[in-house]
Amino acid sequence: MQYWLLLVGALSLLSVHPTTETRTFSIVHKGDVIGELVATKTYTGSAINYTSASDVSTRIVMRVNVNSRLAATFQDGRLVESSANVEVNNRSKANSLTRWTGQEYAFYEYGEQENTIASSIQHSAIMLFFEEPADLSRIYAEQEGTFHTVRKVGEHSYQKVTTRGRANTYHYQNGRLTRGELTNGLVSFDLVAN
Repeated sequence: MQYWLLLVGALSLLSVHPTTETRTFSIVHKGDVIGELVATKTYTGSAINYTSASDVSTRIVMRVNVNSRLAATFQDGRLVESSANVEVNNRSKANSLTRWTGQEYAFYEYGEQENTIASSIQHSAIMLFFEEPADLSRIYAEQEGTFHTVRKVGEHSYQKVTTRGRANTYHYQNGRLTRGELTNGLVSFDLVAN
């Protein structure tokens, strides 16, 4: 009897405490490590919270420091809220929020509602750090409030194509992201799993 009580008690403790997975990536430009990206995926009950933080410092023509923060919360497989904040040299370049209102999503930039999204969102770009997009044809981009196209370009390799036609390529091994070739329009860099 004591065994069963201990087992039930242990299982209930496991369901209360969140479980977190952390992935760390080096950001590489022309062979030099110029920054780091840390992504977390935390399970709390039926909610999954994703976060990513990246800090980059490099010199192109002048010194450039980029700080990026993304977050997304999914409840029962549906996006509830996401945010994206990007600063370049301490100046805000993106500040967006997507929130489920009960009937649709409201997308905000710098606190002002820009549009609504009627379709349900089950996958967003931050998930690419943790999950191979094997069966996806589109994915929600938290920063832009739009859907990007996902297409398979090789075995366990995928491109995410923005609405502006820029393509980022992601490579997976055993379902885990190992490497990415990314561009933001100004500079291209590689993301390498540590």
